[in-house]
Amino acid sequence: MAGRAVIVGVRGREVLDACGGPALEVTVRLESGAVGRACLRPVPGQSPRSAAHALETAVGDALVGCDAGDQAAVDGALGVLGLGAGASLASARAAAAHAGMPLWRWLDDGASALPVPMLTLLDGSAGNALDVRELMVVPWAAESFADAVRVGVRVYWALGDLLAEVGALRSVGATGAFAPNVPSVEAALELAETAIERAGHRPGEDVALAVDAGAARWRFGSGYRLATECLTLSGPALVARWADLAEAYPIAALIDPLGSDDPDGWAALRSRVGHRVQVVGGVALASSGLASAVTVGLDGVATLSSLLELVAEARAGGCGVVLSRAPAETEDPLLADLAVGLQAGQIRAGGPCRGECTAKYNRLLRIEEALGDDALYAGHAPFRVRVR
Repeated sequence: MAGRAVIVGVRGREVLDACGGPALEVTVRLESGAVGRACLRPVPGQSPRSAAHALETAVGDALVGCDAGDQAAVDGALGVLGLGAGASLASARAAAAHAGMPLWRWLDDGASALPVPMLTLLDGSAGNALDVRELMVVPWAAESFADAVRVGVRVYWALGDLLAEVGALRSVGATGAFAPNVPSVEAALELAETAIERAGHRPGEDVALAVDAGAARWRFGSGYRLATECLTLSGPALVARWADLAEAYPIAALIDPLGSDDPDGWAALRSRVGHRVQVVGGVALASSGLASAVTVGLDGVATLSSLLELVAEARAGGCGVVLSRAPAETEDPLLADLAVGLQAGQIRAGGPCRGECTAKYNRLLRIEEALGDDALYAGHAPFRVRVR
C-alpha cells in the first residue's frame, strides 16, 4: 500500500487554450512528492486569474491535509466552493501518481476497452456555411483502436483531396476538421461517403458517419431554420428529414438532432430510427427515454465524482456514453484517460489534425499498447448501420 495521499499544496495558473483563449492549469502536490495536473477552462463568468487566486486560497484551505485518494471527500469540498472540475481531476491524477499508476487504471483497475473514436471530418462551427455543427467518421468495425485511427485518418485525407478537386477550401477549424462552405447537409454527407470509398472502405459495412447537428441553434419559433439552405421546417418535418438521411446514408449516430425543448420530436425520431441509429442527447433526454446515448463534456461537470455519477446513471438507464472534447481544448490528454477509466464507448476528440486533438488519440494509442493482449476495442456493440 502506498499510504495516505496527503495534499500539501494547490496551485493555479492562467494558460492558453488551443484557440488562444484563457484556460486554467491546476496543480495538486502531495506530501509524497507526487503531483497531479489538469488543464480546463474556468467555470463560466470567472476569469482564470481570479480562479487561480481562489485555488490558492479557498481551495487550498479546504484541501490541504486531505487524502487525495478519497475522491468523495475532495469533491465534497470542491462542490461547495463551485470552482469546476480542474482541482478535482488534478487531485485524482495526483492520487494515481502516488499509487504508481496512470489515471485510467486508478479509475478502474480492470478497464480494458478502448473507445470508438468519432473523428471530425467537417466543422460547421468555424464561421463557414454548413448548418450542422460537425460531421464525423466512425470506424466502428475496426479490429483495434490503432486500426480505427488509421482508418479515420485515411478517410480524413481522402476528403481533403476531394475538397481540393471540387475547389472547396481545405482550411481547418478549431475542431481539427476541414471547414469548407457546403451548401447542404446532404452535400456534406455525399462528400464524406465518397471519401470513405476513396480510402478503400465500405460505407456502412466497416465505416459509418455521425452527425452533430447542434439543432438548438436552428430553433425558430416552434420550428427550425437552416440558414445555409434558407429552409424552415416544422418539428415533424425535421424528424422526417433525419429519417430520410439515415435511410440514404450510413449514419451511425445523430447528436443533438433537435432542440432539447422538443420532446415530441425526440420521441418521434427515436421511434423512427432508434432501432439502427444512436440518438444522442443530454442527460435529461436520456433519463426520459428520449435519447439512446448521452454526450458528456468536461465543461459540463463540476467534479470527477459528478462525472462518475452521470456515467453510472446513463448506464443504469441502458444508454451509451459519448465522452466529448470541450469547446476550446488544450493539449492535455486527460479526456483519453477518462474515456478508458470510465469505459465510455465512444470519444469525440476532434479531427486527426491540431495538437490538442491528436494528443488524445496518441494517448489512447499508448494505453492500448500498455494493455497489450488484454486490450479490447468497443467498436461493434453500439452500432447497427444500414448498408447501402
